[in-house]
Amino acid sequence: MMKKQPEHTIGNPLYSNLEKYQSIDMEKDWENVRDKAGLGKRRKVSHYWRVAAIAIVILGVGFLSKQYILAPDLLFLETAENRAEVVLPDGSLVHLNSHSRLTYPEKFKRNRNVSLSGEGFFEVKKDQKRPFKVDVLELASVEVLGTSFNVNASNENKTVSVQVVEGKVSFSANKIDGTGTILVMNEQAVLKDGEILKNDRPNRNFLSWKTGIIYFDREKISRVIDILNSYYNREFIIDPSVDKDLVFTSTIDNQELEDVLEEISLVLKLIITYSPDAITISKQN
Repeated sequence: MMKKQPEHTIGNPLYSNLEKYQSIDMEKDWENVRDKAGLGKRRKVSHYWRVAAIAIVILGVGFLSKQYILAPDLLFLETAENRAEVVLPDGSLVHLNSHSRLTYPEKFKRNRNVSLSGEGFFEVKKDQKRPFKVDVLELASVEVLGTSFNVNASNENKTVSVQVVEGKVSFSANKIDGTGTILVMNEQAVLKDGEILKNDRPNRNFLSWKTGIIYFDREKISRVIDILNSYYNREFIIDPSVDKDLVFTSTIDNQELEDVLEEISLVLKLIITYSPDAITISKQN
């Protein structure tokens, strides 16, 4: 299936904060300090008061400089409707799903820490001296030395799922002791409500967004539509006339949505109606 070119943004989030502080008006700040101190405009102010007030302003600016200017340079990759990938400073490769954001430093030094919001597949270069750590929505962290794994985080549901393709990872919840677990190849775990649980039946479609391959094994029609909605980013409406117990079995391999729906229509005897806003699925008369 042909994909659109990824729509994404790469930049430095620190720079967006600088313009807030570049136009600091020292005279105005002095006036504010004087007013708060209860000193009228006509009242003569001691030289020491003025020096002290300006020093307070300068110290404040210095604090902001430390926060926003002297902090290590960070870059970010943010996707919109489509997907993208980035090579990190150590050569590790990250594939980002749609509506995701990855923040990382320009250079890795003593450690290799990145932050993720959304979903990403990581192919991490081995480095025994510097573990690779992914901070996820301030909810959890995943730490590895060299492996490949998928992380999917939902800010809305406050859940994080991790599935390992190769190697071994440590998956733990932030600020909660005793929640860490080790995952090896083909293992999957989910963090929800502060608890990490291994999934005995890992989702075969966890990498469909990257590979384009979707497996349906006697999936109910409602679940089929949910998966298609997520992958193709289209809105669906299931008419009440459709039997909720209908099941569908097939393997979709990078096919156009229209071809997939045509197959579903033939197998399950359903009518597919297209409109600009949504795709409606209804029962044949």
